[in-house]
Amino acid sequence: MAIFDSNFEAILSLIGAGSTLQATLVAGNTTGGNPIEFTNGDFIQGQDNSGANAFDMSMRGGNVIAGVGDGGDLLLFAGTGLGGGSDGIINITGDTTFNNNVSILGTLSTALSFSGALSPEGVQVAPPGATYHRTTPTSLGNAYYIKLTGVGNTGWAPMGPRVSEAFLATGASATFTLTSSDSFYRNIAGTPVIDVCVYWNGVRLTFGAATGDFAVTAVNAIEIRDGAGLPLVPLAGDRITIDYLPL
Repeated sequence: MAIFDSNFEAILSLIGAGSTLQATLVAGNTTGGNPIEFTNGDFIQGQDNSGANAFDMSMRGGNVIAGVGDGGDLLLFAGTGLGGGSDGIINITGDTTFNNNVSILGTLSTALSFSGALSPEGVQVAPPGATYHRTTPTSLGNAYYIKLTGVGNTGWAPMGPRVSEAFLATGASATFTLTSSDSFYRNIAGTPVIDVCVYWNGVRLTFGAATGDFAVTAVNAIEIRDGAGLPLVPLAGDRITIDYLPL
């Protein structure tokens, strides 16, 4: 009667594959190959070590060893949910370094870093300080976002890059309108916020409808004012620069 140290050794013996995993896989490949299935809690790991660095573990796609061809991809798939259940998530714990091309088909997220095709406002739950990369931005200003307030899915604000537009005053108007369709306005947790700086011949103006040097009179227009709430028309040829974070 044969005695085995583990169930795994018994299985190896029964299939006649020898005493190594390599031999077992070779035996499986004679019938076209079979997946290796793990029960809950099982895992593949590198070799442990005592008193020195533990051992690395490598996984890779196949190499082309003759002729011309593409190397094999290394594919990682989470399980698919059913009946309203969510799909599984591929969790990577620890520092991660990518030394070659990486293609991510789903949503990439870490504790403080997220990405997706649409705006995160009202969609992505995150704590304050988190960042979000929008993969399909609709303007220069909303390629990146930062979470300013709250721990839910609101409180996101676009963070750039900023845009500067320069105008030469005509001497006929105190109003200057963006040449693009962008807007100064944005909502942060439901509160309208204006993110715009205005410079007159290089001097930064103060914002304020009643007592400032300029006021925002439309979602994409400003008016130069005299500090008392009245329009102030710059001289012809004066340079007005509007620096803003587009919506």
